Amino acid sequence: MGAEIKIYQSLWKNLLLVICCVIFAIGAIFIIADDSCKIMTKVCGGWLGVIFFGGGGLFICVTTFYNSIRHIPYLILYKDRVEIYVQFKGTYKVVKFEDVKFFRLIKMHHVKYIAIEYKTKYISQKMESPETSNFIKKTCWRN
Repeated sequence: MGAEIKIYQSLWKNLLLVICCVIFAIGAIFIIADDSCKIMTKVCGGWLGVIFFGGGGLFICVTTFYNSIRHIPYLILYKDRVEIYVQFKGTYKVVKFEDVKFFRLIKMHHVKYIAIEYKTKYISQKMESPETSNFIKKTCWRN
């Protein structure tokens, strides 16, 4: 076994998501083309649907194929840390196991997520850091 384990995004799951977005965008186009719809329905259900679902589907499609072609893993597991790829920054966020109290599995609407519970010492260091914005400090920090 190597020193690292790379986990990639599921091409098929993302492709299914893109197909669903395209179907909703096509439905929104039908709303725009329908002459009996009110202007508010055309704007809210039509144009915003095309922008949201069409743009979202296009974004997911482009990023999935970009990450697949460039062989960019979503997660890299090491013995002492996990690196999570941040698409907008093009970098990895490092989660060190020494800063983590525990991981827990949570379920929301039949989808399972892994939640990270950080140690109190790590959170207080992050909140006192100059890189942390004042908005985050005021809204997230509990005494």
